[in-house]
Amino acid sequence: MTTITIPNNFASNEELIAIPRTEYENLLNVKYKREVDNEILEALDDIKNGRVIGPFSTLSDGLSALKSAK
Repeated sequence: MTTITIPNNFASNEELIAIPRTEYENLLNVKYKREVDNEILEALDDIKNGRVIGPFSTLSDGLSALKSAK
C-alpha cells in the first residue's frame, strides 16, 4: 500500500479527495460529454426555430454572411 503525506497548507479551507487517475479521467470525460451534448441540443434548437443561414454558393458568400450576422 502506498502512503503519501499531504501538507496541511495544501488542503486548507478545502475538502481533499483522492481517487485513482482512471476514475478522475472518467469524471472529466463525463463532464466534457455533458458540455458537448448541451451544445448539440442548443444547435438542434437553433435549426428547429429557423436560426440558421445558408447554404451558400461560394466561400466568399458564406464569409460575408457570417461577418454580417449578429
